[in-house]
Amino acid sequence: MKIEAVIFDCGRTLYNPENNSLFPGTRKTLEYLSQKGIKLGLLSVAVTEDIGQRMKELEYFELNNFFQSIDIVPRSTIGKDFNKILKDLGMEGKTESCMIVGDNLKREIEAGNRIGAYTVWTRQYLSADWKPQNEMQIPKETIDDIEEVADLVDKF
Repeated sequence: MKIEAVIFDCGRTLYNPENNSLFPGTRKTLEYLSQKGIKLGLLSVAVTEDIGQRMKELEYFELNNFFQSIDIVPRSTIGKDFNKILKDLGMEGKTESCMIVGDNLKREIEAGNRIGAYTVWTRQYLSADWKPQNEMQIPKETIDDIEEVADLVDKF
């Protein structure tokens, strides 16, 4: 198996809302994956119903240019649906070659496992002490630093 696409969550995965900054290594990781020709997507739940605020954060940190597909959904959205991003990235029917990286065991990990993606849990801050509530919430990998994503992609 080769990882052809990585789909990231934003808040508490790439971006730390507690101090309004990117996690260390975020830009370096995205640059590395881009240089390797990995397709990049971002699926994020907005802090409120206003999806514009999340887009402003991406633009402010100049992250939006890394992603071939960005889908920001309102806070009230239940769960995450990766179909739009998979289609945009040309990865429909190839989810086994996709890595999904996020901090939320239900929204990213469970949803990613259900579609057959390789799931990576960023165990940071609020989610650091979370425990999977069912088998589908068990990630394939657990990392403490976003830079570890590059090593995982290289492993394949």
